[in-house]
Amino acid sequence: MKYLFIVTLLLSSLYANSFQGTLSKAKQGDINAQNKVGEMYYMGNDVEQDFEKAAKWFKKASNVGHAKAQINLGLMFYKGEGVKKDKSQAYKLWLESANNGNTLAKKYVDGLCKQNPSICK
Repeated sequence: MKYLFIVTLLLSSLYANSFQGTLSKAKQGDINAQNKVGEMYYMGNDVEQDFEKAAKWFKKASNVGHAKAQINLGLMFYKGEGVKKDKSQAYKLWLESANNGNTLAKKYVDGLCKQNPSICK
């Protein structure tokens, strides 16, 4: 039992360091780290789940053309998680992500345009 407790403490420490290290890189402007911090907040991995903080970090990376952050932020707008639900904004982000080479974003754009053709004009 004592062994399990020690292992749990060590793993908790590693996870905390993982988040802190990634956050430090994100604050220094690393766009991949910014997207990763957004994902960590979104999923609640190594940190308490917080959709608003996730959206903040996705937006930072998205603003400089990070295709995965654009699709992630678009999903948040589509679902209304951490941001006001806005399918038009989701469309814009997904289209930009598709233009930046994200093939999944292209599928999201196509699906959204089939559901809501007026958004895609």
